[in-house]
Amino acid sequence: MMEAQFLGIKYKNEKPYFLLYKDKMFIVPVDGNIYIKKGEKRCAGYYDLERHCYMPCAKLNKVDEKTSQCDECREKSGFYYCLGCHGMNCRADNDKALNFCRQEHAVYLALFGDRIKVGTAAFYRKDARLLEQGGLAYMFIAKAPTGKIARLIEYMISKEGMTLQLLSSYKIKNLVFLESKDTAERKLMDTYEMLRRSLDDNLTKYFIKPEFHFSEKVIEINNNLFKDSAQGSLFSKDEVIIKDYSYDLNPSMLKGKILNVTGQILVIEDDKIEAFDTKKLNGYIVDFKRN
Repeated sequence: MMEAQFLGIKYKNEKPYFLLYKDKMFIVPVDGNIYIKKGEKRCAGYYDLERHCYMPCAKLNKVDEKTSQCDECREKSGFYYCLGCHGMNCRADNDKALNFCRQEHAVYLALFGDRIKVGTAAFYRKDARLLEQGGLAYMFIAKAPTGKIARLIEYMISKEGMTLQLLSSYKIKNLVFLESKDTAERKLMDTYEMLRRSLDDNLTKYFIKPEFHFSEKVIEINNNLFKDSAQGSLFSKDEVIIKDYSYDLNPSMLKGKILNVTGQILVIEDDKIEAFDTKKLNGYIVDFKRN
């Protein structure tokens, strides 16, 4: 057992790791049996846009329940004014954010339940970004020379009916993925083709040959856990029965065997099988044990 600051689940080479801080940053594979008990909340630090790594808060400043960063780390990040950017009027006021925005960015479509989300990611970490968000079927559709152009494409796609944000509650209630790989790809591809026809040429010129990803193993495990196993192939998608399962959006303790991980959501078996959203643990000092 050790005491450390919990900084989320991050992905490296498509594998999930707990990111923890205790005198230095270190990662622990997300598997096996875990015990995590939440203690006091502290500033979660920031992502360094220049060095491409997570930095702890130098003073581990206290923050309230609704805040993830102290003022000092928010300023060091340099990304605060970029939040909510639609690619029209730049609000960045520092070189870190401006230099980051000058990098290539990807635009993606991701299928979550019955919704299609549009988003952007710095091109160098586009895959990790989607895995951290819990994307199970997604498609990169554009490569923009700057973040500003990517955000503008994202915003205009949202005007066509795609969602920009999804609540954790929606993701945790939709762990069962009902589409086959072929159906998911076709649905995203149809959306891609629709966007090519509907958006202005000054945006579609950045569209690329779609790059489709499907997290087959994660989907199979979740479906085996939460879909009614008594059903046969005679049932259509609309008739599929999803088992009732417990979930916790703001856990104070996680204990048991990890059965699966979807983005920041852990499915754990102790006395029962339960899904936990670990996002609300970010920044907290925790008692941590894994074996």
